[in-house]
Order: sequence, then structure tokens, then C-alpha cells
Amino acid sequence: MTHSEFIDILQSNEDTNSNDLLRISVIQTQIENILQSYTDFSDTFAEIIQNSFDSLLTKIDQTNDEYTPKLNIILDENDKSVIVMDNGVGISNEDFKKIFRPNFSLKKFKKYPHSRGHKGAATTYLQFAHSYYSINSKHDDQCSFL
Repeated sequence: MTHSEFIDILQSNEDTNSNDLLRISVIQTQIENILQSYTDFSDTFAEIIQNSFDSLLTKIDQTNDEYTPKLNIILDENDKSVIVMDNGVGISNEDFKKIFRPNFSLKKFKKYPHSRGHKGAATTYLQFAHSYYSINSKHDDQCSFL
């Protein structure tokens, strides 16, 4: 689903009661505030690389000496895309459903000791500030995709 399709759903008031409309309004405001808090083109790179790096550090804490952290970054100027891949902890299917909530942070919730960010804004920013956003994750041999 593109961010514009999601916003259309948020803005729709068909078949919604007043409690739903209030909840939707709060989410819209949260998304708008997050988007306004990012002001530089480099924020995209900083956020995805920081999240990947945090995942690697968390896995280092959880594994033995045989783990070798890997972080690959692909910038495609023609396709105007950024791909970041790592072999960090990944996101469980249960947590995957939560990470798209504005201001929800797994790092804060799970109290990861080495995480750099914990506002819960990056995923919202990446999803709504760009025309296309995709995330794939593998955690305990379970895959999650958006």
C-alpha cells in the first residue's frame, strides 16, 4: 500500500463513528508532526542506516563470538532508490504489526541497550515521506514483508 492510499483511508469518513474519526485525526496529526520534524534530505539515509546499525549491535549482544555483523547499502541513482540490508536481529511477525504506529519504538519497548534512536518516528517518516517504501525482515526464521 502506498502512503497516499493509506492517507486516503485515514481521511475517509464513510462508515466510521465519532470515536474512530477522533482516533484517525490523532494519527493524522502525529504523522504530520513527524514529517515536519525531518528537514534534511540526509535524514532518510541517517534513519535507515541507524536502524540497521542498532539491529546489528543488538544481535552482537545476543549472540556468541561467531556472529559477523554485515551491513550492505545500495544507492541506485537511476532508480532513485536506497536499499539497506543487514544480518541483525530482524523484526518478529508480532512486532512487525506495531512498528508502523506513529511514535511506537521497539527499541524503547524492548529496552535495547545500544540503540541510538527510540522516538518511534523513523518508520513513519520513511513510509510517508517517500513515494514508495518497503520493508522485509527475517526473525527466528519467520519472514515479514510490507
